Amino acid sequence: MLTRTDLQKFVADPSTKSRVELAHELGGVVDGAAITEREREIAAEIFRLMARDAEVEVRAALAASLRASPKLPRDVALKLAADVDQVSLPLLEFSPALSDADLVAIIRAGGDTKQTAIARRDALSPTVASSIAEDAGPVAVTAMLANQTAMVSDAALATVLDRLGANEQVQVGLAHRPRLPVNVAERLVGLAGDSLQQYVVARHAVSPDVAADLVLRAREHATIGLSLASSEEDVQALVDSLHAGGRLTETLVTRALCTGDIDFFERALARIAGIPVTNAYALVHDPVGLQRLVARCGFSSGFLTTARAVIEIAHDLQLSGADQDRSGFAARMIERVLTQFAGETGGDDSDYLLRRLAKLNESRLPTTG
Repeated sequence: MLTRTDLQKFVADPSTKSRVELAHELGGVVDGAAITEREREIAAEIFRLMARDAEVEVRAALAASLRASPKLPRDVALKLAADVDQVSLPLLEFSPALSDADLVAIIRAGGDTKQTAIARRDALSPTVASSIAEDAGPVAVTAMLANQTAMVSDAALATVLDRLGANEQVQVGLAHRPRLPVNVAERLVGLAGDSLQQYVVARHAVSPDVAADLVLRAREHATIGLSLASSEEDVQALVDSLHAGGRLTETLVTRALCTGDIDFFERALARIAGIPVTNAYALVHDPVGLQRLVARCGFSSGFLTTARAVIEIAHDLQLSGADQDRSGFAARMIERVLTQFAGETGGDDSDYLLRRLAKLNESRLPTTG
Protein backbone atom coordinates (compact mmCIF):
# COMPACT_ATOMS: atom_id res chain seq x y z
CA MET A 1 0.00 0.00 0.00
CA LEU A 2 1.28 3.45 -0.93
CA THR A 3 0.37 6.37 1.30
CA ARG A 4 1.36 10.00 1.73
CA THR A 5 3.64 8.76 4.49
CA ASP A 6 5.68 6.83 1.91
CA LEU A 7 6.07 10.03 -0.10
CA GLN A 8 7.23 11.92 3.01
CA LYS A 9 9.70 9.14 3.89
CA PHE A 10 11.18 9.32 0.41
CA VAL A 11 11.67 13.07 0.66
CA ALA A 12 13.29 12.74 4.07
CA ASP A 13 15.51 9.73 3.29
CA PRO A 14 19.07 10.80 2.45
CA SER A 15 20.20 7.29 1.45
CA THR A 16 20.90 6.76 -2.25
CA LYS A 17 20.68 3.01 -1.74
CA SER A 18 17.17 3.15 -0.29
CA ARG A 19 15.97 5.45 -3.09
CA VAL A 20 17.37 3.07 -5.69
CA GLU A 21 15.63 0.16 -3.97
CA LEU A 22 12.35 2.09 -3.91
CA ALA A 23 12.70 2.84 -7.65
CA HIS A 24 12.97 -0.87 -8.41
CA GLU A 25 10.12 -1.71 -6.05
CA LEU A 26 7.71 0.85 -7.49
CA GLY A 27 8.50 -0.23 -11.02
CA GLY A 28 7.36 -3.70 -10.17
CA VAL A 29 3.97 -2.72 -8.71
CA VAL A 30 2.80 0.41 -10.50
CA ASP A 31 1.38 -1.54 -13.47
CA GLY A 32 -0.36 -4.11 -11.31
CA ALA A 33 -4.13 -4.43 -11.21
CA ALA A 34 -4.18 -4.37 -7.42
CA ILE A 35 -2.89 -0.82 -7.09
CA THR A 36 -5.55 1.84 -6.62
CA GLU A 37 -5.81 5.05 -8.57
CA ARG A 38 -4.87 7.01 -5.44
CA GLU A 39 -1.79 4.84 -4.94
CA ARG A 40 -0.85 5.35 -8.58
CA GLU A 41 -1.06 9.12 -8.11
CA ILE A 42 1.26 8.88 -5.10
CA ALA A 43 3.66 6.74 -7.12
CA ALA A 44 3.63 9.35 -9.90
CA GLU A 45 4.61 12.06 -7.40
CA ILE A 46 7.51 9.90 -6.21
CA PHE A 47 8.54 9.30 -9.84
CA ARG A 48 8.67 13.04 -10.45
CA LEU A 49 10.88 13.51 -7.41
CA MET A 50 13.15 10.67 -8.49
CA ALA A 51 13.43 12.07 -12.02
CA ARG A 52 14.92 15.22 -10.44
CA ASP A 53 17.16 13.31 -8.05
CA ALA A 54 20.74 14.56 -7.95
CA GLU A 55 22.10 11.02 -8.11
CA VAL A 56 22.35 9.52 -11.60
CA GLU A 57 22.13 6.07 -10.03
CA VAL A 58 18.63 6.81 -8.72
CA ARG A 59 17.41 8.22 -12.03
CA ALA A 60 18.93 5.28 -13.92
CA ALA A 61 17.23 2.81 -11.58
CA LEU A 62 13.91 4.54 -12.15
CA ALA A 63 14.33 4.49 -15.94
CA ALA A 64 15.37 0.82 -15.99
CA SER A 65 12.48 -0.16 -13.73
CA LEU A 66 9.84 1.71 -15.74
CA ARG A 67 11.22 1.38 -19.26
CA ALA A 68 8.30 -0.78 -20.47
CA SER A 69 5.56 0.63 -18.24
CA PRO A 70 2.48 2.01 -19.99
CA LYS A 71 1.57 3.76 -16.72
CA LEU A 72 4.64 5.98 -16.61
CA PRO A 73 3.44 9.62 -16.73
CA ARG A 74 4.45 11.23 -20.01
CA ASP A 75 6.10 14.22 -18.32
CA VAL A 76 8.34 11.86 -16.32
CA ALA A 77 9.14 9.85 -19.46
CA LEU A 78 10.15 13.01 -21.34
CA LYS A 79 12.36 14.21 -18.48
CA LEU A 80 14.14 10.86 -18.26
CA ALA A 81 14.45 10.67 -22.06
CA ALA A 82 16.26 14.02 -22.06
CA ASP A 83 18.70 12.86 -19.35
CA VAL A 84 22.21 11.46 -19.77
CA ASP A 85 22.56 8.24 -21.78
CA GLN A 86 22.73 6.00 -18.71
CA VAL A 87 19.23 7.19 -17.82
CA SER A 88 17.63 7.92 -21.17
CA LEU A 89 18.52 4.97 -23.39
CA PRO A 90 16.22 2.33 -21.78
CA LEU A 91 13.25 4.72 -22.09
CA LEU A 92 14.07 5.62 -25.67
CA GLU A 93 14.33 2.00 -26.76
CA PHE A 94 11.35 0.57 -24.89
CA SER A 95 8.96 3.09 -23.35
CA PRO A 96 5.37 3.13 -24.68
CA ALA A 97 4.87 6.39 -22.80
CA LEU A 98 6.72 8.28 -25.54
CA SER A 99 4.62 9.22 -28.57
CA ASP A 100 5.83 9.29 -32.17
CA ALA A 101 5.92 13.08 -31.94
CA ASP A 102 8.11 12.86 -28.84
CA LEU A 103 10.50 10.47 -30.56
CA VAL A 104 10.70 12.57 -33.73
CA ALA A 105 11.58 15.66 -31.67
CA ILE A 106 14.36 13.74 -29.91
CA ILE A 107 15.71 12.44 -33.23
CA ARG A 108 15.81 15.95 -34.67
CA ALA A 109 17.62 17.24 -31.60
CA GLY A 110 20.50 14.95 -32.56
CA GLY A 111 22.80 12.62 -30.68
CA ASP A 112 23.90 9.27 -32.13
CA THR A 113 23.26 7.19 -29.01
CA LYS A 114 19.74 8.49 -28.47
CA GLN A 115 18.86 8.17 -32.15
CA THR A 116 20.25 4.62 -32.22
CA ALA A 117 18.23 3.58 -29.17
CA ILE A 118 15.06 4.81 -30.88
CA ALA A 119 16.03 3.00 -34.09
CA ARG A 120 16.03 -0.30 -32.19
CA ARG A 121 12.44 0.05 -30.92
CA ASP A 122 10.16 -2.88 -31.63
CA ALA A 123 7.65 -2.20 -34.44
CA LEU A 124 9.16 1.20 -35.12
CA SER A 125 6.43 3.25 -36.79
CA PRO A 126 6.69 4.59 -40.37
CA THR A 127 6.64 8.16 -39.01
CA VAL A 128 9.61 7.62 -36.71
CA ALA A 129 11.44 5.55 -39.31
CA SER A 130 11.08 8.38 -41.82
CA SER A 131 12.49 10.83 -39.30
CA ILE A 132 15.52 8.60 -38.75
CA ALA A 133 15.98 8.32 -42.52
CA GLU A 134 15.85 12.12 -42.87
CA ASP A 135 17.74 13.32 -39.79
CA ALA A 136 19.78 10.58 -38.08
CA GLY A 137 23.41 9.68 -38.60
CA PRO A 138 24.70 6.50 -40.24
CA VAL A 139 24.98 4.57 -36.96
CA ALA A 140 21.29 5.06 -36.13
CA VAL A 141 20.21 4.49 -39.74
CA THR A 142 22.16 1.23 -39.86
CA ALA A 143 20.50 0.14 -36.59
CA MET A 144 17.07 0.91 -38.06
CA LEU A 145 17.82 -1.07 -41.22
CA ALA A 146 18.92 -4.02 -39.08
CA ASN A 147 15.66 -3.81 -37.09
CA GLN A 148 13.49 -6.27 -39.00
CA THR A 149 10.35 -5.06 -37.18
CA ALA A 150 10.89 -1.44 -38.25
CA MET A 151 8.22 -0.27 -40.69
CA VAL A 152 10.43 1.60 -43.16
CA SER A 153 8.57 2.97 -46.16
CA ASP A 154 9.87 2.87 -49.73
CA ALA A 155 10.26 6.65 -49.61
CA ALA A 156 12.33 6.41 -46.43
CA LEU A 157 14.60 3.79 -47.99
CA ALA A 158 15.13 6.10 -50.98
CA THR A 159 15.95 8.94 -48.59
CA VAL A 160 18.52 6.79 -46.82
CA LEU A 161 20.16 6.04 -50.15
CA ASP A 162 20.13 9.73 -51.12
CA ARG A 163 21.73 10.86 -47.86
CA LEU A 164 24.03 8.01 -46.89
CA GLY A 165 24.38 5.79 -49.94
CA ALA A 166 28.17 6.10 -49.94
CA ASN A 167 28.41 4.58 -46.44
CA GLU A 168 29.32 0.89 -46.69
CA GLN A 169 27.49 -0.13 -43.51
CA VAL A 170 24.35 1.61 -44.73
CA GLN A 171 24.69 -0.19 -48.07
CA VAL A 172 24.88 -3.54 -46.26
CA GLY A 173 21.88 -2.61 -44.12
CA LEU A 174 19.83 -1.75 -47.19
CA ALA A 175 20.85 -4.94 -48.98
CA HIS A 176 19.69 -7.05 -46.04
CA ARG A 177 16.25 -5.47 -45.69
CA PRO A 178 13.46 -8.02 -46.32
CA ARG A 179 12.33 -6.06 -49.38
CA LEU A 180 13.67 -3.18 -51.42
CA PRO A 181 11.70 -1.22 -54.02
CA VAL A 182 13.10 -1.76 -57.51
CA ASN A 183 14.41 1.80 -57.88
CA VAL A 184 16.35 1.56 -54.60
CA ALA A 185 17.73 -1.91 -55.41
CA GLU A 186 18.94 -0.78 -58.83
CA ARG A 187 20.59 2.37 -57.46
CA LEU A 188 22.21 0.31 -54.72
CA VAL A 189 23.71 -2.00 -57.33
CA GLY A 190 25.41 1.02 -58.86
CA LEU A 191 26.91 2.13 -55.54
CA ALA A 192 27.88 -1.12 -53.86
CA GLY A 193 31.03 -3.19 -54.16
CA ASP A 194 31.18 -6.35 -56.24
CA SER A 195 30.12 -8.90 -53.61
CA LEU A 196 27.27 -6.75 -52.32
CA GLN A 197 26.11 -6.07 -55.89
CA GLN A 198 25.76 -9.79 -56.43
CA TYR A 199 23.83 -10.15 -53.18
CA VAL A 200 21.40 -7.36 -54.11
CA VAL A 201 20.74 -8.79 -57.56
CA ALA A 202 20.26 -12.28 -56.15
CA ARG A 203 17.96 -11.19 -53.29
CA HIS A 204 15.96 -8.28 -54.68
CA ALA A 205 14.02 -7.55 -57.85
CA VAL A 206 16.03 -5.56 -60.37
CA SER A 207 15.44 -5.10 -64.07
CA PRO A 208 17.08 -7.43 -66.63
CA ASP A 209 19.14 -4.46 -67.86
CA VAL A 210 20.66 -3.84 -64.44
CA ALA A 211 21.29 -7.54 -63.85
CA ALA A 212 22.95 -7.91 -67.25
CA ASP A 213 25.09 -4.81 -66.71
CA LEU A 214 26.22 -6.26 -63.39
CA VAL A 215 27.27 -9.50 -65.08
CA LEU A 216 29.31 -7.59 -67.65
CA ARG A 217 30.91 -5.24 -65.11
CA ALA A 218 31.82 -8.11 -62.81
CA ARG A 219 33.14 -10.18 -65.73
CA GLU A 220 35.28 -7.30 -66.98
CA HIS A 221 36.60 -6.65 -63.49
CA ALA A 222 37.43 -10.32 -63.01
CA THR A 223 39.65 -10.43 -66.10
CA ILE A 224 41.66 -7.26 -65.47
CA GLY A 225 44.94 -7.85 -63.64
CA LEU A 226 43.92 -11.26 -62.29
CA SER A 227 45.10 -14.77 -63.06
CA LEU A 228 42.93 -17.09 -65.13
CA ALA A 229 42.14 -19.22 -62.07
CA SER A 230 41.07 -16.20 -60.05
CA SER A 231 38.95 -14.95 -62.93
CA GLU A 232 37.16 -18.28 -63.24
CA GLU A 233 36.44 -18.34 -59.50
CA ASP A 234 34.97 -14.84 -59.61
CA VAL A 235 32.73 -15.62 -62.58
CA GLN A 236 31.57 -18.89 -61.05
CA ALA A 237 30.75 -17.12 -57.76
CA LEU A 238 28.65 -14.61 -59.70
CA VAL A 239 26.82 -17.38 -61.57
CA ASP A 240 26.11 -19.24 -58.32
CA SER A 241 24.83 -16.08 -56.62
CA LEU A 242 22.51 -15.21 -59.48
CA HIS A 243 21.17 -18.75 -59.66
CA ALA A 244 20.53 -18.86 -55.90
CA GLY A 245 18.45 -15.72 -56.19
CA GLY A 246 16.47 -16.92 -59.20
CA ARG A 247 18.07 -14.23 -61.38
CA LEU A 248 19.92 -16.50 -63.82
CA THR A 249 17.21 -16.06 -66.43
CA GLU A 250 17.07 -16.72 -70.16
CA THR A 251 17.12 -12.97 -70.81
CA LEU A 252 20.20 -12.42 -68.67
CA VAL A 253 22.10 -15.33 -70.24
CA THR A 254 21.15 -14.14 -73.74
CA ARG A 255 22.43 -10.63 -73.09
CA ALA A 256 25.70 -11.89 -71.66
CA LEU A 257 26.14 -14.17 -74.67
CA CYS A 258 25.41 -11.37 -77.15
CA THR A 259 28.26 -9.33 -75.67
CA GLY A 260 30.69 -12.19 -76.24
CA ASP A 261 30.89 -13.58 -72.72
CA ILE A 262 31.02 -17.24 -73.75
CA ASP A 263 32.59 -18.28 -70.43
CA PHE A 264 29.70 -16.85 -68.43
CA PHE A 265 27.27 -18.43 -70.90
CA GLU A 266 28.82 -21.89 -70.47
CA ARG A 267 28.96 -21.63 -66.69
CA ALA A 268 25.36 -20.37 -66.53
CA LEU A 269 24.02 -23.28 -68.57
CA ALA A 270 26.09 -25.73 -66.54
CA ARG A 271 24.70 -24.33 -63.27
CA ILE A 272 21.09 -24.40 -64.48
CA ALA A 273 21.43 -27.89 -65.94
CA GLY A 274 23.29 -29.18 -62.90
CA ILE A 275 26.29 -30.53 -64.80
CA PRO A 276 30.05 -29.85 -64.62
CA VAL A 277 31.34 -26.84 -66.56
CA THR A 278 33.63 -29.08 -68.63
CA ASN A 279 30.60 -31.04 -69.83
CA ALA A 280 28.74 -27.84 -70.68
CA TYR A 281 31.75 -26.59 -72.67
CA ALA A 282 31.74 -29.76 -74.79
CA LEU A 283 27.97 -29.57 -75.34
CA VAL A 284 27.92 -25.85 -76.20
CA HIS A 285 30.37 -26.34 -79.04
CA ASP A 286 28.49 -29.30 -80.53
CA PRO A 287 25.24 -28.47 -82.39
CA VAL A 288 23.34 -31.50 -81.11
CA GLY A 289 24.81 -31.16 -77.65
CA LEU A 290 23.80 -27.50 -77.47
CA GLN A 291 20.24 -28.40 -78.39
CA ARG A 292 20.10 -30.97 -75.59
CA LEU A 293 21.66 -28.61 -73.07
CA VAL A 294 19.25 -25.79 -73.89
CA ALA A 295 16.31 -28.19 -73.59
CA ARG A 296 17.56 -29.39 -70.21
CA CYS A 297 17.76 -25.80 -69.00
CA GLY A 298 14.16 -25.23 -70.08
CA PHE A 299 15.07 -22.36 -72.41
CA SER A 300 13.13 -21.55 -75.58
CA SER A 301 13.79 -22.60 -79.16
CA GLY A 302 14.43 -18.93 -79.95
CA PHE A 303 17.24 -18.95 -77.41
CA LEU A 304 18.76 -21.99 -79.15
CA THR A 305 18.69 -20.22 -82.55
CA THR A 306 20.30 -17.11 -81.08
CA ALA A 307 22.91 -19.11 -79.18
CA ARG A 308 24.03 -21.03 -82.27
CA ALA A 309 24.41 -17.88 -84.34
CA VAL A 310 26.16 -15.88 -81.61
CA ILE A 311 28.64 -18.68 -80.87
CA GLU A 312 29.50 -18.75 -84.58
CA ILE A 313 30.01 -14.99 -84.59
CA ALA A 314 32.27 -15.27 -81.54
CA HIS A 315 34.37 -17.96 -83.24
CA ASP A 316 34.76 -15.79 -86.35
CA LEU A 317 35.90 -12.80 -84.30
CA GLN A 318 38.32 -14.89 -82.27
CA LEU A 319 39.84 -16.29 -85.45
CA SER A 320 40.21 -12.80 -86.94
CA GLY A 321 42.18 -11.67 -83.91
CA ALA A 322 40.57 -8.22 -83.94
CA ASP A 323 39.94 -6.33 -80.71
CA GLN A 324 41.58 -8.67 -78.24
CA ASP A 325 40.65 -6.46 -75.29
CA ARG A 326 37.32 -7.36 -73.71
CA SER A 327 35.51 -4.07 -74.33
CA GLY A 328 36.55 -4.05 -77.99
CA PHE A 329 35.52 -7.65 -78.46
CA ALA A 330 32.17 -6.96 -76.80
CA ALA A 331 31.57 -3.96 -79.06
CA ARG A 332 32.29 -6.02 -82.18
CA MET A 333 30.05 -8.82 -80.96
CA ILE A 334 27.14 -6.47 -80.33
CA GLU A 335 27.56 -4.84 -83.74
CA ARG A 336 27.51 -8.21 -85.48
CA VAL A 337 24.56 -9.50 -83.45
CA LEU A 338 22.50 -6.38 -84.14
CA THR A 339 23.33 -6.55 -87.86
CA GLN A 340 22.60 -10.26 -88.22
CA PHE A 341 19.45 -10.26 -86.10
CA ALA A 342 17.95 -6.95 -87.20
CA GLY A 343 14.19 -7.30 -86.99
CA GLU A 344 14.43 -10.63 -85.15
CA THR A 345 15.83 -9.68 -81.77
CA GLY A 346 13.18 -8.60 -79.28
CA GLY A 347 12.73 -4.86 -78.88
CA ASP A 348 13.90 -4.87 -75.27
CA ASP A 349 16.99 -6.90 -76.08
CA SER A 350 17.87 -4.76 -79.11
CA ASP A 351 17.44 -1.58 -77.08
CA TYR A 352 19.64 -2.99 -74.34
CA LEU A 353 22.38 -4.01 -76.77
CA LEU A 354 22.30 -0.58 -78.45
CA ARG A 355 22.67 1.15 -75.08
CA ARG A 356 25.48 -1.21 -74.12
CA LEU A 357 27.25 -0.62 -77.44
CA ALA A 358 26.99 3.15 -76.95
CA LYS A 359 28.55 2.84 -73.50
CA LEU A 360 31.37 0.65 -74.78
CA ASN A 361 32.16 2.98 -77.67
CA GLU A 362 32.04 6.00 -75.40
CA SER A 363 34.48 4.39 -72.99
CA ARG A 364 36.87 3.69 -75.88
CA LEU A 365 36.95 7.25 -77.21
CA PRO A 366 40.39 8.88 -76.78
CA THR A 367 40.57 11.58 -74.11
CA THR A 368 41.84 15.05 -74.88
CA GLY A 369 43.91 17.09 -72.47
